Amino acid sequence: MSFSAEGLPASLRLDEAQGIISGQVPRQRGEYAIIFHAINRSGKSSRPFKLVVGDNLALTPRMGWNDWYTYYDHISEKVIRQAADALVASGMADFGYAYVDIDGC
Repeated sequence: MSFSAEGLPASLRLDEAQGIISGQVPRQRGEYAIIFHAINRSGKSSRPFKLVVGDNLALTPRMGWNDWYTYYDHISEKVIRQAADALVASGMADFGYAYVDIDGC
């Protein structure tokens, strides 16, 4: 897999092989429109992203689903993928639900 980005502020770097962003938060407050691209032998995908630099730690709380007391120690890749798929299919991902927290006891 290979990653790239358009509009990434100059103070940030994207590792093209791992997709990890590193560097310094931009000094200039405001909104930065970024488009991320991923490509592999199966195809390619792009997604817009808005980076907001200001006084707030986060614009929204970390929202997602936690398997606590649902599967106890019987957690598997299958149930985690089902939870992630449900966040997308239900539309919750469009409203900021981006995490599937795995509690493996």
